[in-house]
Amino acid sequence: MSATYKCLKVFLCSASGTTSEEKAVCETIENINRVTRDHLAIEFHLVKWQEFAPRTPDLSKTRKQSEYNDFVKECDIFILLLWKRHGSYEPGQDRTNLEREVDEAVKRVKRGDKMMMLTYFRNFEVSATPNDQEKGVITLRSYLHKEGITYIAYGEINEFADRFLPDLYETLLQFEFNTPQYRALRAFWQFGVPADDSTPLPPTLVIGYPGMNRAYMRLPQQDVKLWLRRLVPNIVYEDHRALQKLDKMLRVIRMTNSHTCTLANLPDNWRRANRCWICIPRNYIALERLNHHSHHACFSVHPSEGDQDAWFTWKGGHSCRKHPVRSPLAVYLRLQRKGDDLSREWNRNLRDVVARDYAIIARFPIEDKEIPMREGHLMEYFIGGIRGLGTWGATWFMDHRAHKLTDCQGWGPYQRLLEVTYKDGHIHDVKDVSEESPSDFKHQLDEKYILREIDKVRAGG
Repeated sequence: MSATYKCLKVFLCSASGTTSEEKAVCETIENINRVTRDHLAIEFHLVKWQEFAPRTPDLSKTRKQSEYNDFVKECDIFILLLWKRHGSYEPGQDRTNLEREVDEAVKRVKRGDKMMMLTYFRNFEVSATPNDQEKGVITLRSYLHKEGITYIAYGEINEFADRFLPDLYETLLQFEFNTPQYRALRAFWQFGVPADDSTPLPPTLVIGYPGMNRAYMRLPQQDVKLWLRRLVPNIVYEDHRALQKLDKMLRVIRMTNSHTCTLANLPDNWRRANRCWICIPRNYIALERLNHHSHHACFSVHPSEGDQDAWFTWKGGHSCRKHPVRSPLAVYLRLQRKGDDLSREWNRNLRDVVARDYAIIARFPIEDKEIPMREGHLMEYFIGGIRGLGTWGATWFMDHRAHKLTDCQGWGPYQRLLEVTYKDGHIHDVKDVSEESPSDFKHQLDEKYILREIDKVRAGG
């Protein structure tokens, strides 16, 4: 059972005569909460105007109504129940208290706020001479129709109860799965399903990252006791942060069938799965797989060799040729990390710097005619920086700038070059520089330019 819940605030707006419907609403929410609390870590918090407790014994009706309206301004779900009455008036007001609450809700809907409005009217027979309350209900119906607010008309209480339960579940799903972040991430993350003679399985994603080898850990090959001291290989800190971000994104889109592992531990059937490769320059399988997409890729990745650092080539903007993209991270660190701190343990002075790197996020459909598909295409994703900072920043961009991913088209290729800026222990900003011209990258390693960029970031730029 989850210890904490996401709480959806529900305001129940009603006039007299709908006691049975109000009871049905309360019982339905109570029953749904028993399920959603444990399985989705979500619960509805229902508030009715009758339950507002005054903060002082002599709280005026005007101030009470102001509290009701304030709650309407911040609630997630607004439920309106009406039959023959549409509320009472306060002195000096030309609309009833209920209508003023409805007005606030309609404003939020028209403004595009993330609020759902569920509206129900119990039918009644209109006499030749309807009273003022009945006229008010008829007018309110017309007003909502004019404003584009959908409402449900029903006859008996059982009809309402049967309708309200699925409506509330659908509303819950809208909140969880129809968010801008969800839609953007689902546009990027596509998962194909191979045909299989056995029971159909959900889509599978394998996430492969390079663990540290002996050379990277500065350990001699003859250290035969290494694996007696360590359970698994070390992982680069920035890669770890990237994997955390990936896990968060996959939970948002409810991708539950994923497997994260080092390259040495890939499952035997990884070629029949969707794949995501992390840290491309150090990921030898990613480099090999990238060759299969060279006819679609507008970038190349060149791993480090000897004293030569890794680097990218990129073709973007109006350029017809690929141009080099190099990481200025080492220069940023050399200009800021000086003195005795370099010989000491990790400390805050070493953390508090400005740094920059470049990264690529890309996806390609896998063109393998030997794998028959039941749904879509198997997809291959590449997420990595020239250095670890870029890898971390790429996943930060996908999480914090998810709306930038909405231009993904179906199952087609998608490629972006990103500029990642770090400041004092955190990702400060990530920019899409895919369309910038080659001349914009000429100053990447220039010290004077880098010092100006450091000052700009420190000044809040």
